[in-house]
Amino acid sequence: NMDEYDWISAVGIISDYDTSSSKDVLDEALKKYDLETFHKIAAMIESAKATKALSCEQMVEIVNNAKDPDQILENSDMKEAYQKIENEIAGLLIDAQANMEKIGNVWLYKMKSKFNIRSTISTKLSEKYPEKFLVVYESMDRRIGIATRNQARKINCNKAVRYAVRILKASGGGHEA
Repeated sequence: NMDEYDWISAVGIISDYDTSSSKDVLDEALKKYDLETFHKIAAMIESAKATKALSCEQMVEIVNNAKDPDQILENSDMKEAYQKIENEIAGLLIDAQANMEKIGNVWLYKMKSKFNIRSTISTKLSEKYPEKFLVVYESMDRRIGIATRNQARKINCNKAVRYAVRILKASGGGHEA
């Protein structure tokens, strides 16, 4: 019976951020578990990935062997990685408030972290400032990694980055929101 594993689908749906195309699956899982559980497990998986506390294979094994969400929430390696990343995020959000460069509706934040969490930081900032075009960037060797967001969807982030890449004669990727 696959219904007992609908919580795993719900975690995936939540981690993808846009729940509109899978609302029926999420609604079924929410009859048994609360939304915060799915958010926390998604964050724990992302944290274990960012800290490299666990390999992707190890995370799949943990999820695959879990009988219910609580077994993941209680996993010591996942909990430790989650706390490490939560602390890092909290510090970076405070730093962003103090050091973000604001040029009209374009807000830029140069972050420094030993973890690859630009996407998480840009999402959290954009949730707080949905009307702004947020650019979170970080120097990485001879490259710059960026994550852009505009929750109000008034600016097409993908087009903006592609334009900037073309103007700067640089290279880059991205995806539609």
